[in-house]
Amino acid sequence: MQPRKNFIGALVFVALALLLVLRALGVFPTGLDDLLSRASGALVVLIGLALLLRNRVPFSGVIAVIISLVLVGGVAAVAFVTRSGQISQDQRVPIAESIGTDVSLLQITLETLDTDLEITLAESRGSLSGEFLGSLQSQVDFDYVEDDAGRGTFILRETKPEPFPLLSEVGRGRLRLVVPPEVAIDMTVIANAGDATFNLSGASLERLNLDLQTGNVLLTMPEYEPRSPIVQEQPGTLTIRNGALTLFIPEAVAARLEIESAQEPDFDPTVYEYIRGVLLENRRFTSAEILIRYTLIVPRGLITVETVP
Repeated sequence: MQPRKNFIGALVFVALALLLVLRALGVFPTGLDDLLSRASGALVVLIGLALLLRNRVPFSGVIAVIISLVLVGGVAAVAFVTRSGQISQDQRVPIAESIGTDVSLLQITLETLDTDLEITLAESRGSLSGEFLGSLQSQVDFDYVEDDAGRGTFILRETKPEPFPLLSEVGRGRLRLVVPPEVAIDMTVIANAGDATFNLSGASLERLNLDLQTGNVLLTMPEYEPRSPIVQEQPGTLTIRNGALTLFIPEAVAARLEIESAQEPDFDPTVYEYIRGVLLENRRFTSAEILIRYTLIVPRGLITVETVP
């Protein structure tokens, strides 16, 4: 058994030497370096277990390595999960864009990672404003341009260039965006994880396309009928792959909602008719003045539709 013990010990020392060389060359990811530095105590555990189990348990060196790796992995997982569940305040990115008086359509595209979203309505049409609050690991880039056709385009993307961030830089984000009234809005949101609140009462919402991997969504629709011809051909799609969707629809608005969900939606049967398990339609859809159409894809969560004054 002695050769095997020597082999395990030699393997550990070779790994440590290789780590030191990579750190000296500056090619070792800083996040992994930070993790290993925090887990350096596991080396003491490894040596102690190897000595304790020596001559007592077969393959003691292998067992000591496995236990140490499990210990390091468990501690790292708990630390990252705890940090990633907290809103970080290490970075603030203000958003302030002036909307020209000749802009008649505002196209907004948001691409976020582990970030909660809050979209609200401004008091005046003159600006698009807000703030991103999050960790230093997030890089937030945004741009706003206007063209000669009266269209403004705002694009915001959150990325994480460092695949192994420092533990101190891990954390959730929060994006608050205040959109202008009296300007038609076509919004697309692609998000990885986080709860989203869209308080769009009073907005001129032409269309909203949402694709959220994990999280719950609260969406208040405006008392507004889309006017763009393309919206009639391609209505909005709300996709929440792991989470629930709650829709607040004004009483004056009649909605036709195509449903893709494993659960039957929660709705008022005096207001809506559930047709063949795939279509939820306002009973006044053929006679109401304000009509909206959406496709709701919520495979693992509950869809709730509430009527508000």
